[in-house]
Amino acid sequence: MTEYTVKRGLLAALLASVAVGAWSIVPDRGHSCETAAVHSVPAATELAGTARVTADFVDAPLADVAMVISEVTGQPHTWDGELEGEVTITSHEPITVAHLYELFLVSLDLHGYTAVRFSDATHILRASTQRGGPAGLVVAPTSATELDLRLLATAVAGRDGAALIASEGYADTARLYQTGDAIGGDTIVVRVRDSYVVLLTDGEYQYLAAESLTGSAEREQSRLEREQRRVEREQHRTKRAARLDTYRQDRAEAEVAEAPRSTVIVDKARAAEMIDLEIVAQQVRVIPHKTASGDVDGYRLSGIRRGSLFDALEFKNGDIINGVNGQPLHSSRDATGAYYSIRDSSRFEVELTRRGTKQILEFEIR
Repeated sequence: MTEYTVKRGLLAALLASVAVGAWSIVPDRGHSCETAAVHSVPAATELAGTARVTADFVDAPLADVAMVISEVTGQPHTWDGELEGEVTITSHEPITVAHLYELFLVSLDLHGYTAVRFSDATHILRASTQRGGPAGLVVAPTSATELDLRLLATAVAGRDGAALIASEGYADTARLYQTGDAIGGDTIVVRVRDSYVVLLTDGEYQYLAAESLTGSAEREQSRLEREQRRVEREQHRTKRAARLDTYRQDRAEAEVAEAPRSTVIVDKARAAEMIDLEIVAQQVRVIPHKTASGDVDGYRLSGIRRGSLFDALEFKNGDIINGVNGQPLHSSRDATGAYYSIRDSSRFEVELTRRGTKQILEFEIR
C-alpha cells in the first residue's frame, strides 16, 4: 500500500512517490476547474483504491483544497465565481481517500456550499443556509477521555468542525463526527480543534487528542491547561461583576426606600392627555441617561414648557426617571411598557433623580 502527503500550496500539493507516475498540472489559483480542467491520470485511480494520504492543510483557501481534491480523486470539481473561505484539514496518521473526501464535503458544508454530482464532474454550489458553531461556548476539559477511541483527522472552519474518529485498533471503521453529534449514545462532540476534540461524557468535559510522533498530545495538554486557567479567570471576573451588580442593586433599593415621597394630585381631564402618545411626545424631550459604565439607568427630561402636562405632573427639566411602579427603565422597551401600564391608571408612582437626589412622586388621578 502506497502513502502520500497532501499539503497546503497548490503546485506542491501532492508529494507522491516516484512509483505512482506523473500527475497532471493543477490550474493556477483563481481559475475554476471548469476553465482549466484537471486531467484524470492513472495515479488518481490508485489513490482512490488502496492508497492512503496524510492531509496537512492549514488555513488553506477552499478553492485550493477543491483543486487538490480533484487531483487526488481523479474527479473534476467545478464552481462558478470564487469559493470563499479557508479551512484547516489535518490528519494525524494516514487515512483513506474516501475519508479525506468526507472531510472536504464537511468543509464545504461549513462554508455554506454543497457538492452536486453531474455526469462528468462534481459541481460546487452555494447552499441555502450556512452552518455555524455555537458562539461563546467556553469549555474546559479536565482530563483525557477513557473511551477506547482514536482521533485520525479533523477539519476546522471557524467555530465549527468535524473529526474522523475510530475505535482503537480499528482505523478502517472510522466515522465522521461533527459538532453536536453523539458517539455511542452517551458522549457528545462539543468542540473540534486541529489536533484534539472536546467530548461531553456524563456531564464532564474531556478531550481526545491526536497521538502523533511530534508530541501533539503533550502540546494539546498544555493548551488545554492554559484554556482551563483562562476559563477560571473568566469565572472569577464574572463572579466579581455579579457581586458588584448585587451591591449596586442593594444600594439603589436602599436609596429608593429612603427617598422622600410626595403626592401629586392630577385632574382627570388633564390626565386624559396621556392617552395620546403623539401629544405627549410634543410636550417633552426624552433621552437615555447612562451611568459611568455605559448602562442605561433611566431617561432624562428636558424641554418641559410651563402649563404643559409634564409641568402639571410637577416634573422638572433635568429630572431622570429611573423607574415606574418599582420597575426600572433600562431600555426603550421598558419605557414604552411603563407608559402603557400607567396611562389608564388612577394611581401610580415614579422614581426619579432630581439634582442628584432620589425622589418618589406618587400620582393620584381624580
